[in-house]
Amino acid sequence: MTAMALAEVVAVARRTGEDARVVGGADVEISGVCIDSRQVRRGDLFACTRGAVADGHAFAGEAVARGACALLVDHPVDVMAGGPDSPDAGAHATVPQLVVRNVRAVIGPIAAALAAEPSTRLEVIGVTGTNGKTSTVTMLAAVLAAAGRTCETIGTLTGQRTTPEAPDLQGQLAAFVQHGVDTVAMEVSSHALDQHRVDGTMYAVAAFTNLSPDHLDYHADMEQYFQAKARLFTPALCRHAVINIDDEAGQRLARDVDVPVTLCSIDDVSNLVMDATGSSFTWRGQAVRLGLPGVFNVANAVTAATVASVL
Repeated sequence: MTAMALAEVVAVARRTGEDARVVGGADVEISGVCIDSRQVRRGDLFACTRGAVADGHAFAGEAVARGACALLVDHPVDVMAGGPDSPDAGAHATVPQLVVRNVRAVIGPIAAALAAEPSTRLEVIGVTGTNGKTSTVTMLAAVLAAAGRTCETIGTLTGQRTTPEAPDLQGQLAAFVQHGVDTVAMEVSSHALDQHRVDGTMYAVAAFTNLSPDHLDYHADMEQYFQAKARLFTPALCRHAVINIDDEAGQRLARDVDVPVTLCSIDDVSNLVMDATGSSFTWRGQAVRLGLPGVFNVANAVTAATVASVL
């Protein structure tokens, strides 16, 4: 991680469009950003995020007691130092507070800046869609490995969340850079997009698989679900889009995107023969044997292969 003066962190926050301001002294150096008060390390900026169950602003005092040197808040908070058993209990803590309207919107860019912008030193591929993210990422990683790349994956099979929280994501990407990885294929969930977890990451390619009713316990309706997915396909987050147009959502997304786009479809294959162990088909003149059954996996394979061809 790269240490930054709080004034530099403010500048990063303002580049997101937030009207960031500092309450209290600004003469501190930030060495990390954290959203869990239990994991705060000395020198961290503690981001007070609002969740469905708890509000991080309520844990600001605990974070300061653990070594947070500044707070990222959506309103100034009166922080009491230490815990109830601390000799400082009842005293007011005087750490600076960076006040923004939307805390989550700035965490990713700040975490990326502290990690020296790792996505600019990797080729990162983000795959989103209701179904097929894990399969597409796994197949894509295999294709890239066969092509001689050093590829790592992030997703359902590698962590607690399909898409990690922003500080964890930027930390993983930075670690990949240090270990000589050149390409990362990762799943990008609608929750992560809505919660700005991938903000601060630049995707060389963003891929869309499909959209069907799901996660409507979180998203109010299918339109909000679609719009959450569509965030990935904007110039702020990706340089090129690969979109499967086998469903209406993919066709709509392909019409709306404002980045270069390559389309793909199950119709790109010919001579398709399927059995219980997999399928064989021809794609762009190449004979392919896929050891995964189901036409949906043929569609996933086409999406993975199209992303690889774009790279």
